Amino acid sequence: MKIGLLIPEFPTQTHVAMWRVGQAMRELGVEVQMMSTRRPASSQRCHPALVEESRRTYYAWPPRTGDVLGTLARSPGAVARAIGYAGEVRESGARGRMKVLAMIPAAAGLAGYCRREGIGHIFAHSCADAAHLVALSERMGGPAYSLRLGGDLEVYGKDHRAKMARATVVVAAARVNKEQVHREVGLPEERVIWSWLGVDTRRFVPREGARRDGVLHLVTVARINGAKGHVHALRGMRRALDAGARVEYTIAGAGPHEGVVREEIERLGLAGQVRMVGPLGEDRVLDLLQSADAFILPTVGIGEGSPVAVIEAMSCGVAVICSRIGGTAEMIDDGVDGLLVEPGDEGAIAEALVRLWEVPGEAQRLGRAARARAEREFDCRRVAERILERIGVTVEEGAGATGRASAGGVSGN
Repeated sequence: MKIGLLIPEFPTQTHVAMWRVGQAMRELGVEVQMMSTRRPASSQRCHPALVEESRRTYYAWPPRTGDVLGTLARSPGAVARAIGYAGEVRESGARGRMKVLAMIPAAAGLAGYCRREGIGHIFAHSCADAAHLVALSERMGGPAYSLRLGGDLEVYGKDHRAKMARATVVVAAARVNKEQVHREVGLPEERVIWSWLGVDTRRFVPREGARRDGVLHLVTVARINGAKGHVHALRGMRRALDAGARVEYTIAGAGPHEGVVREEIERLGLAGQVRMVGPLGEDRVLDLLQSADAFILPTVGIGEGSPVAVIEAMSCGVAVICSRIGGTAEMIDDGVDGLLVEPGDEGAIAEALVRLWEVPGEAQRLGRAARARAEREFDCRRVAERILERIGVTVEEGAGATGRASAGGVSGN
């Protein structure tokens, strides 16, 4: 079976993790066609490998006339079925239904393209509007589809019953998100699993030789928005410095709260200890993580599932400080392979920073345990195998870059 991997507005900074899963599928012998809703603004593109992949990516918008006409010719009732789907979109009202109806040409084009290219299943990295697109496409004669729920259900809009009604499987980012789908959508147990996205543990590896300059080198790699909690990290850092710790902090990423974060750096008198380096490609992210002593992601609010940035840091053998939120308590065993703090608890952040700076070998101990866990559980090839199994593609034992895969039935949970 040829798989379509659909990522909305591909490629941007956050898409590299799902792309890695697609690469792992290819290693397992599966033919994967990258797909997307539309091209993002050029200013948002990141990671040279993703930019190269985008040249081979199918974009649903604007729709290709030939594919649209092909769908309508082969399936005279396709438009009526699409309109019927729009009628199932009730929670978001008339405006939501009109938005879905406007997707019909793109869905028809997607269905036609998949038929022409022999794509038998679409895995959509979204439960937002892109989920409507693939659901519409399936109603219009396109392939079966599955969905990725990246965090709390409410972040991805409404009408999830319509989106998920005919999905082969929904892959939630964390156990709590899987439970949300069961409780709020009513999808049966066998059609929902949870799984992190994973990391290439062969590439994200620790760097030999730790720094020994008496400074705790702290990093965050994340989109800069209010939910990621950068200001809490800064305030915790201020407390740690006041307690005598020596800490330097590098913030990588971009987003709408950059101005807020810069103002907080100035207010706290941290201009000499904090660098903001903007969005980075994968090579530079890897270099930053490998040069760090600790990684922090003090997320607050809703939306977090199983943060890929945390998995990348753990794979690089970096001690992680992370909010206890979403699926992080399943990723980190507090005090064993990382440190968990309650969301917004700046005192706990300060204590964690002082502990890593003050206790000899503590950061290294946690980092070694984190690396071991990443190798056991977070490798993207394990994630790819699990998703393929659930959407009905059996990977032959020993399959690798030249291995083979075949279509089969969807297994149990």
